[in-house]
Amino acid sequence: MIVVGITGGIGTGKSTVGSYVKSKGFAFISSDENAKHIMNSDKELQNKLVEKFGKEVIENGSINAPFLAKKLFGKENESNREFVNSLVHPRTIAKMMEQVEEFEKNGVSIVFVESALLYEVSLEEGFDYVLVVDATDETRITRVMERSGESRESIMERMNAQLSQKWKVQQADFVVDNNKGVQELHKTLDFLLSILPTLPPKSFDKPDDENEDEIEE
Repeated sequence: MIVVGITGGIGTGKSTVGSYVKSKGFAFISSDENAKHIMNSDKELQNKLVEKFGKEVIENGSINAPFLAKKLFGKENESNREFVNSLVHPRTIAKMMEQVEEFEKNGVSIVFVESALLYEVSLEEGFDYVLVVDATDETRITRVMERSGESRESIMERMNAQLSQKWKVQQADFVVDNNKGVQELHKTLDFLLSILPTLPPKSFDKPDDENEDEIEE
């Protein structure tokens, strides 16, 4: 089975890409949705958040997202981000692995996994291929402002809390340009979806000692 990671910075359009992939009938896992579900259902995790940030972090049994966001973004809140990530990431990764294994048991040949922090938590080696969704900073900021009503400053703080988009593009196996509208995006994705299932899984084999000797000679 081939496992393809979908990632990119905030506002690049990862969710749009993921939704399209899913609409085409491919197996799809959203790490973002998994993380949200875990944070809103895992009582042990919620109790630790309350201990750290106070009762206001929980509202009607679910995470008070706007309140928590204020505690996480900005350079002065780096330790808070690390604390929350230490709670959420291991649980989210475990859930993702469980879902991938289930797809494999059911004979699925290719599965796509959307993960916003794929590189931030060093998951790239767990994927056969990584697809990075790209867009200009201004396009990204505009998109997030329109959908969330956040200020430019808060969005830029969130962008700066992630690894640079340029670096992610350099690491990617495939890059999807999402600056030109939905139709162009779908054309690019249709092409990728036609070739990705034909590609071989990543090989983790190392050359044996005999081959290494031949290379050295």
